[in-house]
Amino acid sequence: EDYKAKNPTYNGQDTIGYLTLFDDWRSFATTNVPQHLMGYPNEGEFVPVMSQDKYVVQEYHTSNTAKRYYQKLNEMYNKGVVDRETFIINYDQYIERLSSGRVLGTFNQFWQVQDAQNYLLRDDPESVLVPLPIVIDTLVEERLRDIPYVQPTQGMGITVKCKDPVGAIKFLDYLIKEDTQRLIQWGIEGEHYEVDENGLYYRTPEQLALFRDPDWVQNVFGRQYFHNAFPSLRGLDENGNMFFPDTQPHLIYSDSHDAEKEVMDAYGVKSFSDLFNEPIFKKYFPLWTITMPAGSPAHIEETRMKETLHRYVPEMVMSSTEQFEGIWANYVKDIKPLLVEQMKLYQSEIDWRMENW
Repeated sequence: EDYKAKNPTYNGQDTIGYLTLFDDWRSFATTNVPQHLMGYPNEGEFVPVMSQDKYVVQEYHTSNTAKRYYQKLNEMYNKGVVDRETFIINYDQYIERLSSGRVLGTFNQFWQVQDAQNYLLRDDPESVLVPLPIVIDTLVEERLRDIPYVQPTQGMGITVKCKDPVGAIKFLDYLIKEDTQRLIQWGIEGEHYEVDENGLYYRTPEQLALFRDPDWVQNVFGRQYFHNAFPSLRGLDENGNMFFPDTQPHLIYSDSHDAEKEVMDAYGVKSFSDLFNEPIFKKYFPLWTITMPAGSPAHIEETRMKETLHRYVPEMVMSSTEQFEGIWANYVKDIKPLLVEQMKLYQSEIDWRMENW
């Protein structure tokens, strides 16, 4: 609020104090925030909380943290800090505004803002996004980082019309081989990366410049076309290098832009992840990977819950401050009954995972 008041414009455009994403299914970037303010990593719509040696599924949509969060958004909206169009813009417009460098704050998962970050790193590195471990108050223990997890809700299939199903399987096998993964992520040795005397991969300044250009990565290197669709290996390869270049430990700081290093230096860290506490291992993690059976009472309830969120959240934020309490009370009354069946299903599945995984 203070920075925006002192810097009302940026590159000839109005500075945006805070921008949130509410476009269709991506609206979780707005409605899931309370769980993170409570210190939890991304679990989805509910959070399993350890109680008497057992994870108990709890809701946060009607919590005091949720109320304080929406009330703060309401206050900032009425002060002109929150973008007036934040609830009507689509995802592409959201990315465009972030890429402009005039947005001071947002909340999202990195994969939802990565395109904007890539353009900022190339065109306006002084305005890159920096993740911060923000919680509701100092009594909250921050554990926002994810741990590696299995994603059982997505996969690949071979259609009945596939002319060569065996060939399709062989292709998937080829994709997951270490040499192929190295080619997809790092590229060609001597052209896209180098190897030092210890066998560790690195990129020259010229190679780094290429990979900082999102247009080159997509149109020349080609990785973006299949990056999230095809299988990928994580962690270390047989040579001791990370499969993902961005996670190569000895390069995280050295390969960062000077603007990023300036922030890291100010906080006394060598990576932005060092700003956060170490994540806690949870065998079931995360809750959102549990499949909701189509047509089940929990699934029907989930649909109605999301409709209720979509109806009330913009109203809570954009109403006058005097109207907030009444709207919040109606919201709680309407959404409370729409959380019961989901919690039952999630509790059952969490219990099963804890016993069998």
